[in-house]
Amino acid sequence: MLDPIAERYVRLVLQVGNHDSDYVDAYYGESSWRDEAIASPQPLETLATEAATLLEALSTVAQPADELEQLRLQYLKTQLGAVQARVAMLQGER
Repeated sequence: MLDPIAERYVRLVLQVGNHDSDYVDAYYGESSWRDEAIASPQPLETLATEAATLLEALSTVAQPADELEQLRLQYLKTQLGAVQARVAMLQGER
């Protein structure tokens, strides 16, 4: 259940990197994902909406029984909160 959300998170982060060159330190995933993000940059408003949508999707995920999956779920929630904060900063919020 987390895999589709995690993929969208990675794609979102790559898009944020189009607006902040220091945001993505290193990327070792699918090169096509990076290429797509570079070729089709999304506006910050769209990225803010996507982050909120993904956080909402995570809130509906049942608590996994597996400890590693529990950590993964919490990590995604935390990281998406950080994405929201960075996008807001890029939009001029303090």
